[in-house]
Amino acid sequence: MTLEANSPAQFTAQTSSTLRQKYGQPTSETYDGEATEIYKVRPDIKVTVRYTKRGDVCSMFIGPVSKTTNGEPPLLKSQPLDDVIDELVPEHQRGTHIMDTFLNITCLPNYDCYGTQKDYKRLLIIHNGSIDAYRYASIEWKHRKCQTPASTKRAKYPERNPTANRGGLSIEKTTQ
Repeated sequence: MTLEANSPAQFTAQTSSTLRQKYGQPTSETYDGEATEIYKVRPDIKVTVRYTKRGDVCSMFIGPVSKTTNGEPPLLKSQPLDDVIDELVPEHQRGTHIMDTFLNITCLPNYDCYGTQKDYKRLLIIHNGSIDAYRYASIEWKHRKCQTPASTKRAKYPERNPTANRGGLSIEKTTQ
């Protein structure tokens, strides 16, 4: 039997269990009324994870552990950030590479929504910032819907939500 390069049988979906095996016990928190798991994957890098109702990972937000350094937001270097992304979703799990895009979006008040987007068959990877000066990266699976509690309103500013869809394709709103 021969497997195609993009065959689902070639990889295992990330789940809470597989992440716990690799990174240990997460810090569970609530962000915008949703349960999330946060893993410290490097001394200075954490990953915030959301899941589908089935328990598969649907989005990951990769950012610095600390919130500020001398009053400035900490920035991530390119190589460690790319290493973490490759560890979380190796290239063979992403599907066919479709296109890379530069992002130049105006986000007030800091005008800090520029970066790049890598579009693959199964997911989007967004780097926010520039070489050796990234604020965060996010990974969004295209065909996995994150569970959202029905009683929870979405954030007033979804573009600042570290677990919201940053791919520019859609921002879901929950109505009461």
